[in-house]
Amino acid sequence: MTGRHATVVMALLLLLPIRASGEGVDGKTPLVCDLVKASQCDGVASCASTDFADIDLPPVYLVDFAAKRLASEDGQRASPIASQELLDAVLVLQGSQNGRGWTMVVDRATGHLSATIADAEGALVIAGACTARPKSAEQPSDAR
Repeated sequence: MTGRHATVVMALLLLLPIRASGEGVDGKTPLVCDLVKASQCDGVASCASTDFADIDLPPVYLVDFAAKRLASEDGQRASPIASQELLDAVLVLQGSQNGRGWTMVVDRATGHLSATIADAEGALVIAGACTARPKSAEQPSDAR
């Protein structure tokens, strides 16, 4: 992606509705993350925008820090969180499963999410937003 294209994508993301700010991104409070935009890249880093339906990726994920688990909103897809790093400005989560590795970086002030999912064939690059999960939506991780 050229610098100009990256600027256009970022400008569009700022105009898209986002669930809320990053208030509560503390590495302890569960998060809900809305995926907004995705690009699919092949093994030689040639990338193109794609729809979540085309790549069979649900658009909402829940982060459960206590259970060290990232899961789709419906609970049908889940991956263990292998690494968590909480810095002043960002939260970094990483994991791997079924031959794929993933990384999420969440801006603690704004909730902006940048993520990748990679395997031997290529990668997905994802942008979105995370916010603290409402208390009424929290469920014990073993209830799913």
